[in-house]
Amino acid sequence: MSKNNGFIGVIILVIIAFIALGGGYYAYHKKQQGKILIQNSKSPINELNSTINTNAPTTTTQVQGMAVNFEDQLNACIKYKTAFKHPLTGETLEKEILGIINSKCDYVEQMPNGGKMECKYSESQRKAVAQYYKDIAVSKNDKIVVNPLQEAIDSGACVVSGY
Repeated sequence: MSKNNGFIGVIILVIIAFIALGGGYYAYHKKQQGKILIQNSKSPINELNSTINTNAPTTTTQVQGMAVNFEDQLNACIKYKTAFKHPLTGETLEKEILGIINSKCDYVEQMPNGGKMECKYSESQRKAVAQYYKDIAVSKNDKIVVNPLQEAIDSGACVVSGY
């Protein structure tokens, strides 16, 4: 009988080990899914270009009775903070224009899973990105809009962190 108890104990340990390994693998895999988009610098923007809902309305708020939208504020680099719905995850996140600092337009945007994109746009970059946001707000779903954020990431103007 003690031989059977020893055998059953080994089987129980093996089952527990498989459960622990499976849980660890699952947790690791879920964490890696958030990193994959960021590790390949071309991937997040290309993914965003192919899946973004171009019928999304512009972000507009009321400031002292006047309608103000994010795109115009970015174009002029005027301090502004707003919430937005992330096009891939549906999360409500924040983006903020901090204004001109050291001749660059400082901009910060929350990203899913605790990430953050910080940009220091030159005037031409900022105007191109503002125009991009305007274009996606008014274009049809079947129209592909070129995203200048990839160039901003490649040039180092925008840095993604937190992953």
